[in-house]
Amino acid sequence: THEINWSASDADGDDLFFNIYYSNNNGSDWGMLARDYTNTSYSLNTAYLAGGENSLIKVVTSDGF
Repeated sequence: THEINWSASDADGDDLFFNIYYSNNNGSDWGMLARDYTNTSYSLNTAYLAGGENSLIKVVTSDGF
């Protein structure tokens, strides 16, 4: 298990939502790990993921607009 942490803010104070993605081919394909997640940390169980040197995590932030 790996803990992923990030920070984000919104200029006008809106709540933020995070979509978390995983790629094991250097970003050619992405699979979603979590949708509309509201925390700024995520516990990732890597036992269920294909690993390798080309693995990436991407967090996409939205304020709902």
